[in-house]
Amino acid sequence: MDADRELCEITLLRAVSLRYAGAKVDLGAPRQQAVFALLALRAGAIVTGHEIIRAVWGDAAPASVQNSVYTYVSGLRRALNAIPAHVSGPRVRLESGSGGYVLRVAAEAVDALMFERLIERARQARRAHDRNLEISSIDSALQLWLGEPLVGLPGPFAETQRERLTELRFAALERKAELMLASGRHRELIAELSEAVTEHPYRESLVCLLMMALFRAERTADALAAYRRTRDLLQADLGIDPGPGLQEIHRQVLTGEAVGAPVPEPVDRAQPGHPKQPPVSRMIMKAPSGTEIRGGRHLVGRGSDLTRLERAHDALLRGHGGVLWIQGEAGVGKTALLDAASAAPSWERSRIVRLSSDGQGITMHDLARCLHADPYAHGERDWDEAVPESQRLVSGAKLAHRLTDMHALLDEIDKTCLGDGLTLAVDDVHRADPDVLTALRYTAELTQRRPLLLVLIARTSEMSPDAFNLRALVEVLGGSVVAVPPLRDDEVKDLVGRVTGRQPTAALLGVIERAEGNPAYIHEIIESLATSRSLAVEGDAVGLALGVRTDVVPPPVSVLRRLAGLSPAARAMVRVAATAAPDLTIRQLADLLDRSVPSLLTLIDEVVDASLLTISASGLAFPHPLVTEAVIADMPCAIHDALRRQVAEMRSASPSPRRLPGQSDGARRLGARRSPVRLLSRGSTKAPALPA
Repeated sequence: MDADRELCEITLLRAVSLRYAGAKVDLGAPRQQAVFALLALRAGAIVTGHEIIRAVWGDAAPASVQNSVYTYVSGLRRALNAIPAHVSGPRVRLESGSGGYVLRVAAEAVDALMFERLIERARQARRAHDRNLEISSIDSALQLWLGEPLVGLPGPFAETQRERLTELRFAALERKAELMLASGRHRELIAELSEAVTEHPYRESLVCLLMMALFRAERTADALAAYRRTRDLLQADLGIDPGPGLQEIHRQVLTGEAVGAPVPEPVDRAQPGHPKQPPVSRMIMKAPSGTEIRGGRHLVGRGSDLTRLERAHDALLRGHGGVLWIQGEAGVGKTALLDAASAAPSWERSRIVRLSSDGQGITMHDLARCLHADPYAHGERDWDEAVPESQRLVSGAKLAHRLTDMHALLDEIDKTCLGDGLTLAVDDVHRADPDVLTALRYTAELTQRRPLLLVLIARTSEMSPDAFNLRALVEVLGGSVVAVPPLRDDEVKDLVGRVTGRQPTAALLGVIERAEGNPAYIHEIIESLATSRSLAVEGDAVGLALGVRTDVVPPPVSVLRRLAGLSPAARAMVRVAATAAPDLTIRQLADLLDRSVPSLLTLIDEVVDASLLTISASGLAFPHPLVTEAVIADMPCAIHDALRRQVAEMRSASPSPRRLPGQSDGARRLGARRSPVRLLSRGSTKAPALPA
């Protein structure tokens, strides 16, 4: 391991660099370095061209981005090939294959990978109750850090990895401090913790540990001074008081109780959107009957829609194809409908292929992988090399190449239909790339002459013009459009009864009304009430426990988790949006956050991908009132009050900007990829003919 690292050293935990036998290798411009960092962090694994584009450019990729990827990969190959041939030992190689690129290098040579290995070794030592090995492993891991990881690299991947690795670093430092405090080695900690608190002054957990170390080193005045500095900083910069954990340490220092007291787990104000969540206790009560689907959830009130799916599948088994379009808002039960239908024994007689976006969009690679096909059979690198430079920008040549690849994908679908037929279900069609939507249009036409059942699922409010075109084609081909509505009051009562196994009281149903008939949020409310011990069971009835308020619903756990997964900048944006809801333009949002509109669009995409905002013809909106309430509940009151004042001042100072006729502020800037303004204007509902 040490020999590999001495020969080849890849540094990611500061400015990205590669040293080979002591000599530094020139990795090129920042974007080329970003490509190298991505490949190094995934050493030995294939990274597709699309993944590189998403990682380095995000949604702001230029039209010539494929050429740029090839240029950067070629530049990295030249840099690696320039390593002197006389150097012995394993070499760093950048290879192509299976539609992507792979960096062949020992994991021990990459400092970030070594850091994570050492952290995992520390976890194993903790499970084995080996305190000395745990401390030494964490020490070795922290010694690899010499600055900010991936410093200066552009792109969403670098930003995400910077936050992730930094969080791992401080979690490791805090664990080490806890172990050393428990071992009486508090004096050894003070310098390291002081430096960390200076670097991250809002991280209260570090301040707690520093105060404990100072107090146990008989430096009570310094411990109290550290508290005062942090309190004043929080109040001046954020308008909030220290959290309960830090206040408790302050009390213990003042009373002298901190000598042997355990270190509490304070809320980390450096990341106010990351609350420590209590464990979620699932409802154990279940009804003896009813359609139970994945995750212990029940399907209620969808009998007629299930029948339509079953009839379409029965026709498939008789050799007839068809296409169904299922639409509705998030959480209303679109995917659950397909889950329930495909659980029937008759569906085992044909092949079922399902694809969903997992929140990150659907690409041609995703579609091909689920069918075991290769949509870019010639590979991006081979295409760029085969076409002369003068022709690379000729749209006709690229279109013909792309359609040829589409032929290969459709051939794979055609072959898979043979025999007992194929059900191809694509969820989150509203997140699909334009090429995928084009492929699905061809596939829809294929259902007219093959035993192929195509099931397309989309969120109504987030459909792009291309998605609307695809739905129109479904109707032209005689397919069914299934609109899944919210549940009626009687269906809500039935669902609550099935989930709890008891009859809900009127008071409980009054709280459940806040879900507005959305099954996902009904489950969320019941789960939150159960977790907070707010449900009471009496005989065959279930209601609210004594003293539980009927006008307050606990924030849905899934929403809090999604909030916790956002970057700090995206959390700040969604907080402003929730405070100003429902009417806030993109320009006003950018002004409030002191950001340019282009930089704000990247944050909007992150929040939309987390299903915390939707984009529709009327602009930005929260998908459900409970989401808005959860965002507000997650904010400290002082921050919410300050934002409300800021929004009110902005609105009183300037009128809303003019919008284009028929076009929202949100749709205007988000462009053709999302904007539904030019509905059905980008072509007919008939798929273009493939080349012969």
